Formats: sequence, structure tokens, C-alpha cells
Amino acid sequence: MSGSNVAVIEPPRRGSAAELALLFCDPDIRPAMLALHAYRRDIDNAILRPADPTVVRAKLAWWGEELERLSRSVPRHPITTSLVSRLSGDDVSRLAEYLLASRRWQQGEPATAEDFANFCDATGGNLAMLASAVAGTECATSKADLRAAARLLGSGIRATALIRLAVNSPLLQGRLTADDEDLTPLIEQSGRILRSGFELMPESERIRQRGLLVMAGLHARLLGRLSVASTDCFAEVGPIRKLWTAWRVARSLEYPR
Repeated sequence: MSGSNVAVIEPPRRGSAAELALLFCDPDIRPAMLALHAYRRDIDNAILRPADPTVVRAKLAWWGEELERLSRSVPRHPITTSLVSRLSGDDVSRLAEYLLASRRWQQGEPATAEDFANFCDATGGNLAMLASAVAGTECATSKADLRAAARLLGSGIRATALIRLAVNSPLLQGRLTADDEDLTPLIEQSGRILRSGFELMPESERIRQRGLLVMAGLHARLLGRLSVASTDCFAEVGPIRKLWTAWRVARSLEYPR
């Protein structure tokens, strides 16, 4: 990855969970992890923020073309250029699944709890599996468990992030819950998913996957704030608490207590 590409890819927001997760990644894989984060952010900015539907469709269509170029190892965007040497054909298909699920969201899905779970798996689950692949594996025999754990962690991270936005957005909440249901069942389910991901993560892989575990741990901490948040405030973990949680998870490699 060239210095020019690093400059073009915008870093995560200062003090965000993504920034702290990158901080605890191995420096050798940090550029690729930054690219995965930027890919998620670029697509999410299109589908989760108010925008002209025509513009959104054009952006998503362009990304479809760019992923096709990436599959042929001739990408144009700094994000995909940063990933071209790190991803296999199967990995590129996971980016495509993320994009396809995002297109469905932009068209008005999901509408049920099952649809929401599938969306989180297709987006967050796939992205976390890519992050785990970039970080590498310590033991070939633990690869299947590593993928399963990463998938759960990514799904839980994704669900938590969307629930957080929905706390202050009746429109988004209507996309996640039926009728007048509150978000409590989804919060509880997301907590179970994150905990299961931590439990399934092989001991031999935890150091390599430190960045993913930190990201998941910070979202687990956020769930605690979401469970008591009111609709007139934006749920957030304070900066000191957030840094403390990241450090504790990076040190213990366990679900935050």
C-alpha cells in the first residue's frame, strides 16, 4: 500500500471504537483493516443517511463494478487497492454479499427480526470474517472455529451499531421492530451473540484477533448503555471508559465484565 493511498483513505472518527480497534491491531495489517472499515463506512453513509435514492443506487452500482475489477486484480479505488494483495476470490465475494445486502436495505428491507439478523450476518458477519482472514490464523485446525467466532462477533457488532442509531430514530426503529415493540429483545439478542463469539474464539487465535475482540468488546459495553438509554439522548460510552474497556479487552482477550 503506497503512501498516497494511506492519505486518501479517511481515518476513523477520533475516539471511536474503530480507531481503538485499529490501535490494537498488528501494524502490518492495520492498512488493510483501515480499508475494510472505510469500505463499510462508505456504503453505510449511502444507505443509512438521508439522500437522493438515485444517487445512492449509482454509488452502490459503482461499488459493484469496482468489486468486479478487484476480482480481476485491477482495482481503481484506494480502498480496494489496499486490499488487492490481501484478499482471495472468496474474500471478494464476501464484500459483494455486503453490497448486495446493502442494496436490499436501500430498497426497504429488512422488515422482520429474521431479516434484520440476516442483514447483520451478511454485512457485519462477512466483514468480520474478512478482518479475521487478514489477521491470519495461528493454527490451521482452528480455522473453522475462528471463522464461526468472527461471524458471530461481526453480526453482534453490526446489530449493536444499528440499534444505537435506532434509539433516536423512530423511522429506523420501525425497520428493526414490528408494530410498537421496543428494542430490548434486540439488545438482549445482540449481547448473546457477542458473548457467544467470544466464547467460540479459539484461545490460539486470540492474540492475532485482538483488534476484532476489542471492537466487539466496545460494542458489548455499548449495549449496557443502550439498555438504559432514553430517546432524548444518544447512547455513548464515555472516552475514559471506552479506552479502559479497549485496554482491558486487549489485555485479557475476554468478554468485558
